Amino acid sequence: MSWNYRIIKKREPLIDGFSYSIREVYYDDNDKPALYDAEPEPFVGEDIEDLLWCYKEIGKAFGRPVLVIQEDETVKEETS
Repeated sequence: MSWNYRIIKKREPLIDGFSYSIREVYYDDNDKPALYDAEPEPFVGEDIEDLLWCYKEIGKAFGRPVLVIQEDETVKEETS
């Protein structure tokens, strides 16, 4: 199972709007998003090099389509 960082859009009923976060997303054998971390990425590393690697990988999320959390808690690419 592969993974990467993605921008996640989630409906927030309390504010009648949406929030955005960076999360780890895991893919099934067909490269479809299957699972995602329940909590946003804390951006923590064991050392500076690890933190730099995370920073670079998180930056790649901005070049990928936004994923939206659906009512059933699955994720899919946002459609216009």
